This record gives sequence, C-alpha cells and structure tokens, in this order.
Amino acid sequence: MLLTVRISRQPHSFYSAALPLRQKGAALMMLLTVIVLGTLTAVVFSLTGSNIAEQDMKTAKALAHAKEALIAHAVSVVLPSVPGVGTTARPGDLPCPALDSSGVAAVSCGNAAGTTGQSARLGRLPWMTLGLPDLRDGHGEQLWYALSNNFKENNRTICTDPDQPGCLNSESRGTITVRKSSGLVNNNGANPDVFVPSGVIAVIIAPGEVIQREGAVAIQDRSAAGASNPQNYLDIGNGEDNAAFIDGSSTDGFINGPVLDGNGNIIVNDRLISITYQDLLPKLEERVAGEALKCMRDYALANNGRYPWAATNAASGSGDYSDVTDNRFGRFPDTPFTATNVSSSGGMNTLWPVSCNIFSTSDWWLNWKKHVFYGLADAYKPINPPIPPAINACATGGACRVVDPPSTAADKQVVVIVAGKRLSGVASGQPRVTTGDIGNPVNYLEDANSLGVTFTKNVPTSTFNDVSVYQ
Repeated sequence: MLLTVRISRQPHSFYSAALPLRQKGAALMMLLTVIVLGTLTAVVFSLTGSNIAEQDMKTAKALAHAKEALIAHAVSVVLPSVPGVGTTARPGDLPCPALDSSGVAAVSCGNAAGTTGQSARLGRLPWMTLGLPDLRDGHGEQLWYALSNNFKENNRTICTDPDQPGCLNSESRGTITVRKSSGLVNNNGANPDVFVPSGVIAVIIAPGEVIQREGAVAIQDRSAAGASNPQNYLDIGNGEDNAAFIDGSSTDGFINGPVLDGNGNIIVNDRLISITYQDLLPKLEERVAGEALKCMRDYALANNGRYPWAATNAASGSGDYSDVTDNRFGRFPDTPFTATNVSSSGGMNTLWPVSCNIFSTSDWWLNWKKHVFYGLADAYKPINPPIPPAINACATGGACRVVDPPSTAADKQVVVIVAGKRLSGVASGQPRVTTGDIGNPVNYLEDANSLGVTFTKNVPTSTFNDVSVYQ
C-alpha cells in the first residue's frame, strides 16, 4: 500500500498574496497624495490667476475712469463771462499733473511755447481737481499722468498760424509719443503728417507693483523718501523711459507694458491709456459750435428775432472781421456790429448779449474764430425798421437756409459751421497759412458748405469733417 503525502502550500500562498496587498495599499496612498497635491496646486494656480485677472480689471477700470473724466473736464470747461486775454479758460484745457499724492493740479506746468516746465507735465493724476475719488490701480498705486503742451490750461496763447505751439483749435495736435511693448511707435509726437494727428494729447499710467528698473541696483523705493521720484513708479524698457518725456519728440515718450527682457523677466509693468486727437477734438468742435449758436439765438431773442450781418471771408482772411451789409455767409463778426446797426436804422444791438461767451478779445475765441462760419436766412437778416420776421417765416415762403441732410426744405434761420482739421482727401489740401488761404472757405469747409448757399451736415469721412448746428 502506497501512502501519498500531500504538503499543503496554503500558508505560503497566504503570505505571498498578503505582501502585494500591502504594496498596493502603499501605492494607492502615494497616488492619493499625488492627486491631492495636484489638486492643491491647481487651486493655488487658479486663485493666483484669478487674483491677477482681478488686478488687471481694476487697473483697466481706473484708467478708463480717469480718461473719461479728463475728456469731460476738457469739453465742459467754463468759459469766461467777461473779456480777457491770456487768462481765460478754453474748450480743451486739461489740468496740469499733481505734484504729490494730494490730487490737486499744479498751478503751472510750463509757458505757452512749452520751452519751460517739461518735467512738470508728468506727475500724478490730479484726481481731486477732476472731482474724482483717489483712483488706484490693481496694486493699490495712484495713477500717473502726462500732458501735451498744447492742451495744458495755464499760460495759454493766441493762434496766429495753424502750427503754432500752444494753440487750441481743430488744428491742434498732441505732442506725446507712445510705443507698443515691442518698442514700435504707435503714436508719433513729432506729428510728421499734418493731415493725420498722431501724437497723443495725454497719457494716464498705472505704475503696477514694485520692480527693479532696468539698470538699477535696487528695487523701486515707494516710501515717503522716494515718493516724489517718478523712477520709483515708472519703468524703462526697449530704450524708452516712462519716468520722463519730451514734447514733440519721436524718440522720447512712453512705452506700454508688459515688456520682458531676454530672460522673460518683466522690466516694464506700467499700463497706459491715451487721449488722442479723435477722442477729444470732435467733441471740442461740437462744444464751440454750440457756444456760437447760443450766441446767435440769444442775440436774436434780444433783437426782434433777427441776426447780425457776417464778416466777409476775404476780409477776415486778412484779419478784418467787421460785419458787412448784405453779407449772409462768412465768419462771426467782431463787435461793434456797425453795419448791422445801420441796416436796421440803429434799432439792433452792436454787441453780443451778456449771456454770450464770445468776445473779440477773449483768447478762447481768438483760438477758434478762423474756424467758425455761419449762413443767415434772408427772412431773419437786419432790416429797417427792425420788425420781427413773420411768424413761421420759413414755412410761409421766406428765404431760409437748406441743410441737407436732414432735409432739402429751406427751413433754417441760421446755420453755424465749425471747420475740422485739414483734409488730404480734399484736392487743395486746405492750406491755412497765408492771407489768401485763410480768406478762402474751401480751405476750411467741405462739400456745399464752402459755397455758403445750401449746407451739408454729415458724418466725418476722409473728405468731410465739418460740424454743423442750426436754428
């Protein structure tokens, strides 16, 4: 009889199976650890990205708010109620930067020619003067602000030619250069093209967080000791230093961040927003047109519904803005309105009413008067005796003015037109320098407007930029 002995391998099987389970448990714990760490990392990156986005949004909102306030300030400037030369406000005036964190604009930032005060045209945003809260960027820093010489509100000048520094009218240009982060010029403060205003009128800057300026041995010092130095807030990169600029230079202006060095490090974190010609000048032209029309309306209210004779275009080109009998198209006349008074047998006023802000000696008007024309309806001209026009004179067959569009109907008593900048799309190029140039309406007005018979009101194009308002 054979005895078969079987040796059980159960215990061995048990231990050999148990060891892999422990290893699997350890592996599982390691996997869970990796997952948790990965999740935490993702959350941290998410929170960091969210924080950066929030900072950027706050910065963008602060810059936009400041730009809007500066434009509103320039457009709504309170004009003088009495004549004055060299001291009165002009549409388009912008405050000087603040010298410190108080937000109060400096009294002066240079003379009319811009030969003084260059460094004073860069400083902090004058938020208090603008009636703003203390605007801050996403890193809690106050905004900075740079201003073109031609638009500063102190040391004003009277224009004698279109390109004279310090003038403020349709021909005025910003004089600040702004570069993209790549270093390429986006706005040229030298204005090489007289037809395309390239230079910037003003720049608002968010300085961002503290960094080490290119070439500096330490990080920016924004303590009380360093607070007055723009280099502690504004950066330098691609050869452009935001802590200083020169009016009218194509090489010394501002650069918009972020700018990285060859190693990918941020060397400019300043964020910029600009006020350009197109942002401001069309609004100023509308303001001037509105002021001029208001003077016409107020004059008519005080003079039996009738308006003064215009100055002739040829004479005004040589500086003679006297009103001329029977002239119903031209520039606004200087006071006293002698021809108007004689034509009405002495019944019509020789001066604008006190509610009118046009004075023959006021610098704001002297900046603009070459650019403002009007056409007068025959039914509302000075007559002798100066009886009121017939009720609904235009509707009952009186000789009134046409503005097309909006309508071909002759139903306008008076039409005021403010000329925009010179246009290259117009055949003449609209020169405005010599007496003959200035006396020719073709060099200021486009389409039918230059003929002074019927008038055009339309959207701006490369061949039309007149602003028309009417009664």
